Amino acid sequence: MSLTEIIFWFVFIGGGVGAMFNPTYGILVYILVYHLNPEAQWWGANVRALELRTSFVIALTTTIGVLINWKRFNRPEKQFPIMYVMMLAFLAYCLFTFMSGLQPIADGFGRARIDKLMRISIFVFLLIRIIRTMRQYRWLLWSWMAGTIYIGYEAWSGVGGNESGRLSSYLGGADFNQSSGLAAHMVPMTAIAGFLFFSSRSKRAKFFALLAAAFAINTIILTRTRNAVPGMIVLVIVGLIRLPRGLRIKCLVGMLIGLACAAQLTDKGWWARMATLKNPNQDASIVRRYDYWQAAVEMAADYPWGIGIGQFRNFVPIYVEDLDVGRSAHSTYFQCLAELGYPGLFLYLLVIATSFYHFERARRVGRGWRALQLSHPDLAQEQREIHLLATANEVAVCGFLVCAAFTSRLWVEGLWVLMAMSCCLRNIAACLQLRLQEVSSSSSTSSPSAEQNLQPGLLISQPRYT
Repeated sequence: MSLTEIIFWFVFIGGGVGAMFNPTYGILVYILVYHLNPEAQWWGANVRALELRTSFVIALTTTIGVLINWKRFNRPEKQFPIMYVMMLAFLAYCLFTFMSGLQPIADGFGRARIDKLMRISIFVFLLIRIIRTMRQYRWLLWSWMAGTIYIGYEAWSGVGGNESGRLSSYLGGADFNQSSGLAAHMVPMTAIAGFLFFSSRSKRAKFFALLAAAFAINTIILTRTRNAVPGMIVLVIVGLIRLPRGLRIKCLVGMLIGLACAAQLTDKGWWARMATLKNPNQDASIVRRYDYWQAAVEMAADYPWGIGIGQFRNFVPIYVEDLDVGRSAHSTYFQCLAELGYPGLFLYLLVIATSFYHFERARRVGRGWRALQLSHPDLAQEQREIHLLATANEVAVCGFLVCAAFTSRLWVEGLWVLMAMSCCLRNIAACLQLRLQEVSSSSSTSSPSAEQNLQPGLLISQPRYT
């Protein structure tokens, strides 16, 4: 048994047992297992021999922990915020297309996607109920960073498969075991790593955040994936626009240093592949994607309610000439349009919109931290952190969604969980808002002028958990 496997079993068993006493451990180990996918790793022979579904086992122990500690998590925050309600509506419509699609039930693609989306919905339910404090949320981000470091280390050490000079497969979980999916996953991780670097006080924490960012950028370069370029551009632009003024210069300097370092990692092959973005009509693979997108539009025109979940691969040869094998849509939104029709695309966009709504609500709670620095420094620190957390997660989701426009990420667990984290952050912000209102009430009774130190309009009404 290798050292890597020993460490995995120690973390997995310890996290599974610990989840029954503190379900937060289960959430953290689940995210780590999602990145590792131990069943497919070179060190996972014993996992395969036991036929152990590690993600299912850790989710089960976490559920048991929630049931055992139900009263502990019975707090006033909403378990069904609007983003999660939209997600359940999307799941319901997917079930409808699964039953009413052109090839219902019998096709394995559709059944696998329904099963996966149901698992994601259950995990998101647990996530929203369990992650209720700032400390838990930060540990959740660090679990993402642990997975990023592991995958980035594997990519750096040459573990993954190589195709035409590109890192292509055999790294981490099934959601990102190919070049385009892996790059799309690493793009938002750079934003989270940047937040942890600038917000952490410990030098050790800053080092690990910097290490995660370096591994993420190196992995993106090794994949030579073009969808990462617009994703990173949007991530940088949105980050500079949304960050507080005091951090913009620091982040800009950090981005420029990171860009200079990243340029040293590139080679002629990377630049040659990126050069095709200047003349996309001359690249055969890009031109072929236009055909797939046009096919998706035609499918939606013929079947407005959708051809059925997971059916694009089966029907694209009918709509694209000289294509005799099934292909991916190479776009999350066109895939959604074809398979789920206009209602499905509308519901999916609603899920995205409501996740940004929750991020913005959390940002609003965190805006007034400067006014409390002198009178209530602890509350001011929490407000500032919520503001930065909401911004970092919002930027990360933006980068992921842009990458998803050029690769099929509709059924990817990571994107759904990143969007669902907006619900956790909104609940955390709502609890802080209640504490701020208590401070405001006590200050107003003791001194009529004391309330003027708080930000106007921030504490006027009770929080609405939507």
